[in-house]
Amino acid sequence: MNRRGEKEVVQSLLAAGHDPAVRRFDGKTETAQASAAELGVETGRIIKSLVFSAQGQPVVALVPGDRRADTKAIAALLGAKKVRMADPEMVLEWTGFVVGAVPPLGHLRNVPILMDEGIPRDGAIYPAAGEINNAFETTFAKLREMTGARVGAISMQS
Repeated sequence: MNRRGEKEVVQSLLAAGHDPAVRRFDGKTETAQASAAELGVETGRIIKSLVFSAQGQPVVALVPGDRRADTKAIAALLGAKKVRMADPEMVLEWTGFVVGAVPPLGHLRNVPILMDEGIPRDGAIYPAAGEINNAFETTFAKLREMTGARVGAISMQS
């Protein structure tokens, strides 16, 4: 398996014309709460990249760290009958990244990206940068531009 990491994310950020600076943390930041604590920001500014299987096809949902993905809303947006969380093996196969480190770009395959409309549109947001202890800073507009994401209401309160 072609395991991907920070290097591929940095290359993708550069290719998109984005600042490739990545913030690394001393501890593991696999949860949005841990990342928010490391960065000193609200949990909603951490962007989770969650991988789902929509009738056997991969899709990545970008949602704020203080919310959870709504599989029914994702299915409706995609016009799919069934959407479920991808298992760790599928996540690695489809994106090249391990669960807890999936970034919104730089995936092994061309995976459709959905972006929750509840992601803060002002100020900085922080998606994972390919490892379980890093993130990069961007904005809603830049993230949407870099990923070509479709925006919709795809989350609910945790």
